[in-house]
Amino acid sequence: MRPKTRIRLLAFPAAFILTMPLMAASIYTYTGNDFTTATGPGLTTSDSITGSFTVATPLAANLDQVSITPISFSFTDGADVFSSSSPNIAVCSCSPLFTDISTNASGNIINWDISFTLGELGSTSMNTEDANLGVIRGIVIQDSANFDNSEGDTASNSNDAGHWTTETASAAPEPGSLVLLGMGLAGLAGVARLRPRRSN
Repeated sequence: MRPKTRIRLLAFPAAFILTMPLMAASIYTYTGNDFTTATGPGLTTSDSITGSFTVATPLAANLDQVSITPISFSFTDGADVFSSSSPNIAVCSCSPLFTDISTNASGNIINWDISFTLGELGSTSMNTEDANLGVIRGIVIQDSANFDNSEGDTASNSNDAGHWTTETASAAPEPGSLVLLGMGLAGLAGVARLRPRRSN
């Protein structure tokens, strides 16, 4: 096989590698509706639960009540922020919980139960759900927050679920793609060295 032909043949795999898809994290953002009831000075009916979590790859379509472990997350009820860097957030060994996650055929979240408890005595808690809690799925819809775990500062919104949106974070090349690209380029360089020099 002539050197020029070899170079052309190796150019095709290299071009394919360069166009391979990039791995990108997915961010799922929840926007809850305002609380309909609030007790105590810590939370008001102008507050709501909002936040997001990030996963390495998009959630698959047609998930049915699965648990997930996000790369990171941050949620607020208007008074407190619950994030993956919050101290003591897992002290009660009951949170954070990302459970009962279900998606539709497009991979959008349609069912969820996300709960947080912060502090050694569970001094602050928050929950957003549209999940099956032993009743009928979709009937129990509630966002709730407990500012001090004493029933003194609480707020909730029942049967008025918020909505989820999805976006793709900055793409990063997959490690496998980088290895293949490097091998392809090294192969091209090796073939180029084998080309016979033209005599003057």
